[in-house]
Amino acid sequence: SFQILDGKIIDSSFWKVFTCLPKKVFRFIAEGMKAASFILCVLWVLLFASCEEEKPKQEIKSDNQSAFSRIERIKELETDVEVMKWENVRLSLKVRTVDGSALVRDKRTNLWHYDVEFEPFTGRAVEEFEPGKPRAEAHFLKGKKDGMERFWYENGILKEEGQWFNNQANGMMRAWDEKGRLTKAVRYKNGELIEVLRQ
Repeated sequence: SFQILDGKIIDSSFWKVFTCLPKKVFRFIAEGMKAASFILCVLWVLLFASCEEEKPKQEIKSDNQSAFSRIERIKELETDVEVMKWENVRLSLKVRTVDGSALVRDKRTNLWHYDVEFEPFTGRAVEEFEPGKPRAEAHFLKGKKDGMERFWYENGILKEEGQWFNNQANGMMRAWDEKGRLTKAVRYKNGELIEVLRQ
């Protein structure tokens, strides 16, 4: 026979076994089950905690470094920047630099050539308003824009700057007004506009 207890159907013969037990035995069993489940939980935690590999302690960097150590780090970084500038200047001496007004673009191939040279141009092209006052500079590799391209106002303030790779805009393109305030900043990847930072 079956009984309904809390909306569930229960076999009455099974239920009778528990109802026939004295309350002390029932409490003893209940307490024993609580103790057993507690012991199983503790064993489980110990088992898995002991299996985990001990990780080496990492050096914790403190955000409250002394002002002296921060100043020293800044000096080191400034020295690194100066070394890189020097290296770039040395490398630029090895790059062929020509007058940019003499560059011509082949309409068939869309490649840039210097003057009447047959080979596509590789190097740096510069233009000046007057000696010492830059107007424009661009870098080329095998006739394609590749590297930085910059234009200046006559007052010497940077007008536009862009990054090129394989004749496509690739990186930041920025523009400034004649007072040097940023007016436009966009990012390109392989010739496609991917982000407008300021328009």
